[in-house]
Amino acid sequence: MHYFLFLISFLLIIIILFVIISYRRKIKIQNSTYDNKILSIQNEKLKSENKLNKTAQTLESYKTYLSEKNKQIVTLKNEINSISNSSTINKEKQYNELVNLLDSHLMTDESWGNFKNIFAHEQNDFVKYLSQNFPSLTESNLRTIYLLKLGLNNLEISQILGISADSVKKAKQRLKKKYKNFDQIFQD
Repeated sequence: MHYFLFLISFLLIIIILFVIISYRRKIKIQNSTYDNKILSIQNEKLKSENKLNKTAQTLESYKTYLSEKNKQIVTLKNEINSISNSSTINKEKQYNELVNLLDSHLMTDESWGNFKNIFAHEQNDFVKYLSQNFPSLTESNLRTIYLLKLGLNNLEISQILGISADSVKKAKQRLKKKYKNFDQIFQD
């Protein structure tokens, strides 16, 4: 009888160890996959930034850069959603890393300054027209107008600026209300 209990206990211990080892292996694989995704996204960001720096600082290259950045933002948001729905141990750490990475993809003051300089250089007449006819435009208004002038839609602008598409739509509505001839801005 003792032999039988010993044998059952031994088998249970082996099964428990097997389950623990399998679970740890699964967690390691998930963490490894997650780390690879993070590295891939960071590499894509660096490639986009390097491509922008290597190309002639033109508005078209900046538009391409913003488009690539938008794709990366969508990828990051999808990854954040999948992490939120997962049940991994490092969920909070992974979530925070992705949110920080997402924040780094949004337009910063520095990138806005670079974009604004490039835009002013390439669209000098347009910038002069805005400053002469709409002197009370804020930096926020200018961001929206410049990105609209590039031909970006509300969703793309919202992803770049880190705001909702509805916020972009409302900003456009406020501009139209405040400046009656706002639509003339975009006529060439």
